[in-house]
Amino acid sequence: MDGDAKQPPPESNSHIDRLADDVELKRLCSMGVLVKTSDFDGPGQVEEKLTTKFVYDWRLREYTTADGQVYKRWLRRSRLVAREYAFLERRDDTYSPATSTHILNLLPLCYLQKISEVDKDSDTKAYTLASLDAKDAFLMVPQEKAVRVKLQGEDFIVQRNLPGQRLGACHWYFFLRQLLESEMDFKFCKEQPCLCRNDHGMMMIHVDDVMFAGETRYWKDVVLKKFQGRFSISFEGLGDNGTSFSCLKREIKKIDKGIALISGTSAMKVVKAFEEHFGKARSQFVPCNQSMLAEDLSDGLSARDAVAFRSIIGICLYLARDRPDVLYSVKELSSYMAKPTHAALQKLKKFVGYLRGTEEYCMALETPMPGQGKWQTSTTCWILESFSDSDWSCNQQHRRSTSCGVHLLGGAFVNGSSRTQRVVFCPLARVNYMHSRARWPTLCSSSIACSSWQMQR
Repeated sequence: MDGDAKQPPPESNSHIDRLADDVELKRLCSMGVLVKTSDFDGPGQVEEKLTTKFVYDWRLREYTTADGQVYKRWLRRSRLVAREYAFLERRDDTYSPATSTHILNLLPLCYLQKISEVDKDSDTKAYTLASLDAKDAFLMVPQEKAVRVKLQGEDFIVQRNLPGQRLGACHWYFFLRQLLESEMDFKFCKEQPCLCRNDHGMMMIHVDDVMFAGETRYWKDVVLKKFQGRFSISFEGLGDNGTSFSCLKREIKKIDKGIALISGTSAMKVVKAFEEHFGKARSQFVPCNQSMLAEDLSDGLSARDAVAFRSIIGICLYLARDRPDVLYSVKELSSYMAKPTHAALQKLKKFVGYLRGTEEYCMALETPMPGQGKWQTSTTCWILESFSDSDWSCNQQHRRSTSCGVHLLGGAFVNGSSRTQRVVFCPLARVNYMHSRARWPTLCSSSIACSSWQMQR
């Protein structure tokens, strides 16, 4: 459909949706995901049934005319998904591990450590950091039991997993894991099943997204060829300084000193969302002040303003993953999601002003030096430093303490956290803590200043 390339068309009519359904059915049949009941040659009668539906969206696609001109048109896309609901029955067989913020920086750090070991006179391109995305991942995995569906008045047998099936992610993980273990000799980590390694590199798996750090030749000649032989994939990787790729909704960019981790949710997106609804926010030098700890006795926002408040905080939650300087502020503002108030709106306005003044900030991972940490040195290659602290119930609203932690590997930021404790602060606990601190000072972790975080502007 022709139209404005920046604005999707309005909702289509049923005729266009039916045409899109026909295209989707033909695609699934050609892939072997669906087969007509009359053509099914599996064992016995299939009794299992599955409820499905078609979901629609608009996609912008490039088209080339006969004279070679390229232009963009909107395509109405239909996708068949399963409808399995969690409340129908309790199941214990849906285990499927996924990554977390605790390990997202490990592979970039391993890559930096590897290239730091290469002699300046040799080829530094011997190692790579790259990612790949397996398209239609669930559709590649055979069903545990074939099931029947009725589509457009015809009976079909579903031979592979559909998006929306509760076992889809579980089956895909173990399908991919078997491939990596049997054909590429990867060994998986027991503590974090999303990480695996062999003699040529490391890999991190998040459903159908894969990140690899290791030998460039192995990546090209083995990993890519194996995946391309099984799946339809897209892939990217780092090259010279200035090159980048996207993985798990953030950009990983090669810079002179190491790697810049740029959040996929920009600070200006938060600023724009706030100013469109609540007006302009002036630039600030700090994300919050003492008012964040004060008791809130103000009235609640109107229903319309409350919806906008929650939407903005939802965007901030994605941004905070790669911005440790805003972790505390986002955590405190999130506590108002249930009942946003006028005081909370003022706190959000100050926070948005800070994002306006720091829109170019991102996390920078510098090339680690063997045995060199931020404050400590060691004879080993890697040195892990962890720092924790508590504010001892400074919040006057609920009197629960905030616990923070920062973890550095080779002096580079790995993970940070800021969480409100579940229990209410007990003054006696602080007395006991200070007594133990006097007796065993070497066991007490020191706090880490905000200025020591490796923020890149």
